[in-house]
Amino acid sequence: GTARRAWRVGLLEAVGALRDPLATPVLRQVLRSDGDATVVQAAAAALGSLGDAIAVRLLVAQSVVPGAKQSAVIAGMGQCRRLAAARHLVGLLDRRPSEELAGALIKALGELGSAWAWETPRLAALHEGESVRALGAPPLLDAFLRHEGALRRAAETALLLVDAPQTTSLLDRAKVKAPAALQAELARLANRLAGSPLRPR
Repeated sequence: GTARRAWRVGLLEAVGALRDPLATPVLRQVLRSDGDATVVQAAAAALGSLGDAIAVRLLVAQSVVPGAKQSAVIAGMGQCRRLAAARHLVGLLDRRPSEELAGALIKALGELGSAWAWETPRLAALHEGESVRALGAPPLLDAFLRHEGALRRAAETALLLVDAPQTTSLLDRAKVKAPAALQAELARLANRLAGSPLRPR
């Protein structure tokens, strides 16, 4: 029931916060065998928080298994702030997946590349933040240009979160080739980026 699911998700979140590699076998088992997408996403996020090579490998392997849980695994990978995970998600987004998977990938790339997250001491010590953000911005802008409606808004949010230094020049280049309707959208995005609270004043 709902209470049991909430209890399990809470437990997995607590395990993720501990970042103890000893939890890996349990998290792997949940990821592979649990049928509840909410629980699977929490297990994937907990593994992502570990962020070691084994966790990345497990998440990459599970994120390409087609089926009902695939989006949940991808969504949880937003917590796996490692360059290898970012490369993998970008590769999946480049393959023009279904709308559901595209939505999960866009959101995950936004979380994974979050400029705020990369400023925390633990992540700053990895020295991968700049590379991750630079890698995420072009495919997110591509998703913004390619999609409409909810997916375009998701891509916009992700681009603002990632706030890669090169986003402004990417937008300028995109404007040159874009049709008039899209130029207005790009100008609006550029204004939001310039006014972002993430930007130093």
